[in-house]
Amino acid sequence: MTELAPSTLPAMNPTVSRSLSIAANTTLDFAISTALDFSAVLQAAQSLSGPIPADGRLRLLTQIVLQISEGDRCALFFPDDQGNWQLQAIATDQAVEIVTAPLADYPRIPSALIQHVIETHHTIMLDPLHETLPIADRYLSEHSIQSLLCLPVLSQGNLVCVLYVQHQSSAGIFTSDHVSILSFLCSQAAISIENDRLYKRSQRALKKAKHSQQLLKKIIDTIPQVIFWKNREFVYLGCSPKFAAMAGVSTPEEICGKTDYDLSWSPAEAASFRAYDRKVMETNQAELHILEPLRQPDGTTLWLETSKVPLCDEQGHVYGVLGSFEDISDRKRAEEIILKKSEELEQTLADLKHAQLQMVKHEKMASLGNLVAGVAHEINNPIGFLNGSIENAQAYAKDLLTHLALYQQHYSQHSEKRSICEVDSIHAHAKEIDLDFLQEDFPALMNAMQAATDRITAISNSLRTFSRADTEYKVMADLTEGIESTLLILKYRLKASEARPAINVIQNHGDLPAIRCFPGQLNQVFMNLLANAIDVFDEAAQQKSFEELEDQAQTITITTTAFAEQNRVEIRIRDNGKGMDAAIKARIFDHLFTTKGVGKGTGLGLAIAHQIITEAHSGALKVTSKPNKGTEFCICLPIDATDTAQDVP
Repeated sequence: MTELAPSTLPAMNPTVSRSLSIAANTTLDFAISTALDFSAVLQAAQSLSGPIPADGRLRLLTQIVLQISEGDRCALFFPDDQGNWQLQAIATDQAVEIVTAPLADYPRIPSALIQHVIETHHTIMLDPLHETLPIADRYLSEHSIQSLLCLPVLSQGNLVCVLYVQHQSSAGIFTSDHVSILSFLCSQAAISIENDRLYKRSQRALKKAKHSQQLLKKIIDTIPQVIFWKNREFVYLGCSPKFAAMAGVSTPEEICGKTDYDLSWSPAEAASFRAYDRKVMETNQAELHILEPLRQPDGTTLWLETSKVPLCDEQGHVYGVLGSFEDISDRKRAEEIILKKSEELEQTLADLKHAQLQMVKHEKMASLGNLVAGVAHEINNPIGFLNGSIENAQAYAKDLLTHLALYQQHYSQHSEKRSICEVDSIHAHAKEIDLDFLQEDFPALMNAMQAATDRITAISNSLRTFSRADTEYKVMADLTEGIESTLLILKYRLKASEARPAINVIQNHGDLPAIRCFPGQLNQVFMNLLANAIDVFDEAAQQKSFEELEDQAQTITITTTAFAEQNRVEIRIRDNGKGMDAAIKARIFDHLFTTKGVGKGTGLGLAIAHQIITEAHSGALKVTSKPNKGTEFCICLPIDATDTAQDVP
């Protein structure tokens, strides 16, 4: 086995020396045996360099190699674009196979030996006198190859190809002449094969670029945004078809070389477009979501949302601007419609709030009606008594004054003598006015009138307590006093009527501390809850007889409890009326929900009560009820809550 470095190839046989110029400025000197036809070698080299397909060139090269070397198998190896060596052709005197296989994956070649040649660039030729191989190769040991030649082909110092030739049965058939000639032919062929590879690579790159260009064009043509790009002189370099149509030209090609002032925009629009272009290119910063109006020839206005980014080369230098915009006129109109609808909705909401406020005022007026009716009823009795008693008091006073006048007449200090007649007249008048009864009844009458006056004063105080105006901030107040005032105002409704017996009120008041609250609002809550309970009994009177109602006393129970450790108080107002089912209970605090007949309820009383307790006082208002088991409202309030603004109307 002979291993030759590339420098040992020239002048192997001094009998004939020729010089062939190959590649660019590269000359290989080698000896050619007189046994080989030099003209045939040149003809073969010309054939390999001719205009034939790449696969055909590989086939031709393998056939020439086998013919010149007289071997029975040869193979050609080339590096791919990544530098990985691959088998590309393998031939025998019977057939040529064009393949693309990694060196290590092909079993019918001495891959280890070939890899050694690739790494060392040394030619290996099997010599019968030297059979020791530089590297172990399984293929060679298994097939007992008698002759082989593994030739690296260099071009300008670079390994471009490896040729492997073998003969299975004959030894010593490869000579240095074969090495020289095959090296020359493979070098010539390698140049053409490399050109083929470069051509294929350029064709692939061209095809890829063309595909990318077509894909880019398709994207530009189909995306909803309109695309354009300009150079630093604000001259258009290209655009999408949609942009061309909007600019008033037929095709994107027509816009190339024009500026905004050459298109259908107005001068003001063109100046605005250029100002943004200049800003983007000077600052190398994108301008996004620019809202721009664009006047159309028909007088309509398009609204465009434009974004512009700088175009930079590999060094980061700005050479232009890329812009895109989307026609958002429909969106703009939709936004205007939404804005208008929002304004209408706000107005509707304001109207609704106004209507709600009016209904709340109506509810308050209804409460005020209960209050006025109760006050009028409670005051009418003492006033009626006073009206009737005043006449009696006036008569008593007149009789007493007349009687006193008689005394003054007959017992004055100027009268020294009084006749029996005069004394008799005084006694007669005393008997006439029934002085003894008058002395007994007149003080009693005055006491009764004083009691009536006290009653009116108490009612007035209760009215003042109930209707006290709330301030902006919470104040300390006695809840028991508020409940008592409310009951006094509703007392006339608790009394018996022709339809039902009197409603009993049981009060179980605990030792409640004064709490920080809006007293007027809480009095309204007490009024609404107690009036609701009375309404339940009034409705029952329409369905049951007086006797049936007497069998089960109609009762309202008020229980107040303080939980000092929990900083809260509870007020429970319970009736033993008809109760309610779960569906009604779930909606009992909803605005405008009522179970009363038309004209008998606004559906706001309990809703307002819930709002006052939960929002204005940070408390809770809960209801417990079952059909035929009565209803209980539980008010839970903090004892010392933080001051808050008065939010409830």
